[in-house]
Amino acid sequence: MRPESILILLLLLTAKKIAEIKNISVEEVAQVTTQNSIELFGF
Repeated sequence: MRPESILILLLLLTAKKIAEIKNISVEEVAQVTTQNSIELFGF
């Protein structure tokens, strides 16, 4: 498996675990983390 594929898999598994712990959807995790990165890095 290519390193990029492993990274994507790890990100997905991490998002799923966060969603499970916080009792929210994976989509909501994605929205919040995207917004956080925009605010942090100014994208």
